[in-house]
Amino acid sequence: MKKSSEAGDSSSEEWCHLIAASLGGETISKNLVAASYACNTYMATIESFLSARTDLTVEVTAYCEKQDVGEWIEYKIFKRTGSKILVVYQIDARAASFSKLDKDAVDKELKLKAK
Repeated sequence: MKKSSEAGDSSSEEWCHLIAASLGGETISKNLVAASYACNTYMATIESFLSARTDLTVEVTAYCEKQDVGEWIEYKIFKRTGSKILVVYQIDARAASFSKLDKDAVDKELKLKAK
C-alpha cells in the first residue's frame, strides 16, 4: 500500500488497531492491519460509541489478501449478556472517504440498534 504524502489524506494508509486501545486492544502485530485513513475513521466512530457502553462487546475480523494488508474489516456488535448480534459492519479497508454524513448515519444506526 502506498502512503499518501499528505498526512490526513482520507485515501492514505495507516496501521489500524482491530480492537482499539480505548477498548483494551494492544499494539501488537495480531491486532494491527494496514488500512485507509477513511477506514480508520469509520472504525473510530464505532469504537467511540462502544467505549461508552459497558453492556456491549465487539468481535472484529480483518480479511486480508496479503498478510497484514486489509481488504475489509468486519465488526459484529453484541450485548455482553447474550449471543444475539445487534449490528454488523463490513468496512472497505481501502475506502477513500468517510464523510461527516457517513459518521452521522453510523452513529444513528448504532443508537437505534444497540438500545
